[in-house]
Amino acid sequence: MIKNLSFVTIIIVLFSGCMASNYNEMINDDSVKKKTFTINENYQSLYKRGVSKVEECHEQGLLTAAITSDSNIYSEIKEANITVYLMGGLGKQMHHAISFKGNQDNTTKLDVYSYFGDETVDILKKEITGECKVCFCKEN
Repeated sequence: MIKNLSFVTIIIVLFSGCMASNYNEMINDDSVKKKTFTINENYQSLYKRGVSKVEECHEQGLLTAAITSDSNIYSEIKEANITVYLMGGLGKQMHHAISFKGNQDNTTKLDVYSYFGDETVDILKKEITGECKVCFCKEN
């Protein structure tokens, strides 16, 4: 019994250390993939589309956990963010984060972060900007 408990403890420690557990930790993690884009669209409309696409495409229930999202908008400073994460028995493990910063010229600085590589970053950007109309850009 003690040997099995030690094995479980080791597994929990290994998996919980792989990904950040909150937004600030993720955006400061050097191992996360990040790209910055300037989009010729208001940050609020990008944010609204982003929330819809994240909910439609990236949230899902699992057997004992769920991949879910949080979103925040700060109109007074023209900023917003969306996070996608796994919430389960091992706690919260960040997957993706999207940051929106409105510029004076009605463009948006869009930062996209992901633990799943450059291709995922590009897909998230295309979903948010409307370049893709279907989830994961799997258009036929």
